[in-house]
Amino acid sequence: MIIFYAIGERERAKELVRIITKTRWKTISKHAIKIASSSIGPSVVIFKPTMAGLAVALWLKQKAEELGMVALVGWFTEITNIPPDVEEAVKTDLNKLLMKQLDVPWSPELSH
Repeated sequence: MIIFYAIGERERAKELVRIITKTRWKTISKHAIKIASSSIGPSVVIFKPTMAGLAVALWLKQKAEELGMVALVGWFTEITNIPPDVEEAVKTDLNKLLMKQLDVPWSPELSH
């Protein structure tokens, strides 16, 4: 799966939502599997694994970056380097106190 992800300030996110839902809706929806665009949080679009899907994802990334947003296009890969606190949360059946401590930004790149 090709995954597009973008996050930014509210006004910029609203503009990206407008691009996704109005300006290029037909093109994006034709090549997407799932669209979750938000003006108050991140926008995520999962594209079909085709070259056309990749082209649309990269175009969308370009538009998001032009708006000053942080944007990424990637390919789904398994997360193999799991932080110990996360493993503990899984073992304790998602203990509420531990889950509250884990509610912080994370990405696989931060784990290395």
